[in-house]
Amino acid sequence: MPPTTEREAFYARCLRVAATAEAAGATLKKSGTRTRPTLEISGNGKRVEFPIVTDERAWRETSVEEALYVVLLDAREWSNAHVDDASVATIVDDAERAELPLIRKDLGEEIARIAILADIVGGRAKLEEMWSTVELASD
Repeated sequence: MPPTTEREAFYARCLRVAATAEAAGATLKKSGTRTRPTLEISGNGKRVEFPIVTDERAWRETSVEEALYVVLLDAREWSNAHVDDASVATIVDDAERAELPLIRKDLGEEIARIAILADIVGGRAKLEEMWSTVELASD
């Protein structure tokens, strides 16, 4: 029976992407602390934690499938981010320029997490497949 509400359709998509991850050998687990929740993804002899921005109540109500969906949304955006001089010149003013080292550090950490995630699920092609499952294929 097809989903009848927008919420049901969203959750069905979350279940599809989690099934894709699990079929690739990934195990999903909510972890972290009460004030710093994370989604732990492990498999293929590796483990990575992705921080989740949420409040404590919402985190309790969030399923691992929904958390994975959010992680994949963020990972896709981070993987497309570029912090080279030309792109930075168009998006930051002088006051924000002081934040560039922190932005570059954050980008490096996220790219490292994405590389581990790709290793867990069987490579970049499998990760791209997961992005397609959540309808986030490369443009």
